[in-house]
Order: sequence, then C-alpha cells, then structure tokens
Amino acid sequence: MICMTTIHAAAWLIMRTAFGAIETERLLALLYIADREHAARHGDLFSACERRTGPSGPVHAEMADALIEGQDTLHWSECLEVRADGRMIGIPAGGSRYDLDHLSDAVIDTLEDVIDTHGSSDMTALSAWMLANCREWRNDDQSTVITSRQVFRAIGMPGAHDLAERHEDQQRLTRLLHALA
Repeated sequence: MICMTTIHAAAWLIMRTAFGAIETERLLALLYIADREHAARHGDLFSACERRTGPSGPVHAEMADALIEGQDTLHWSECLEVRADGRMIGIPAGGSRYDLDHLSDAVIDTLEDVIDTHGSSDMTALSAWMLANCREWRNDDQSTVITSRQVFRAIGMPGAHDLAERHEDQQRLTRLLHALA
C-alpha cells in the first residue's frame, strides 16, 4: 500500500533534482535505495509499500503501479505529476517542500544523502549498484516479492526477524487506517 511518507519522499527526491522532474524508473530506484538506507541507519523502513523485484532493480510495487498506470491512490497527484506519457515524474505547479509534512528529519537526512551519493547516476549505474549491494534482489525474476525480513537480513541488521514483524505490524495498521478513512 502506498503511504503518504512514500509519496512525500518521492516528491522530496524530485524537488532535489536539477529540473524538478525525474525519469520514473530512476525515481523508483532512488526511493528504494533511500528506504533501504533508512532501514540500515534507523532499523525501520519508512515505506509501507510492498517491495518486489523488477527488471532494473527492486521497486516499491504499489508506487510503481500507481505512477505507471496513473492510479491516483491517496491523492498522490497533489504532490506528484506524471509527465511524458509516464516516463517522467515531476512536481505540480506551486508544490513546495513545506507541503511534505509526512517526512521526519531522519527520513529527510537519508533522502539528502541518497541524492548526494546517487542523484547524478543514470539508471544503468543505479541498477549496477543495486545488483552489487542489494543482496535481496536478483535480476533473474521480475515479479518476486521482497519481504522486509529479506531487506533487514541483506543489510545485516541484528534481530531481522523482530524488526520485520514490527514493520509488518505497522503495515497492517496503516492499511486499517486507510480503510477506515
């Protein structure tokens, strides 16, 4: 499920690009790398999205589906704008970083570091980095779910099982709250 934190993280990454827009595939890769890095630093994934393998790297499944298919789940179009037949994602006119109130300082710090480290990388470089560094992803299958437990184990987090259970509990709560809204 897409959560507002994931939407706002995507918007933050776009706002930090030189042209205020980014290729959809690169955005999804940077978002995954940021979520993974946040887990390594803070012991939790910031996104409630399901993760799955993709041809160029792991992605947040619901975010990829929403952006590519144009499904406006949670009114993400208030923060993100599909351009160039889905190949680019930008920020709607008048969008401001002050509208992104679902981002904690810890998430923003992680996003900034990911932009500094990977922001100028093209998709080929991002895919190569993920293949070398994301043990939870192998590019031989394009539709396998990547569990939070696999992510925590791949980054070497002690107590990966317990961290994954906590994250999955948070995902269930998020789904319940969205169903009630």
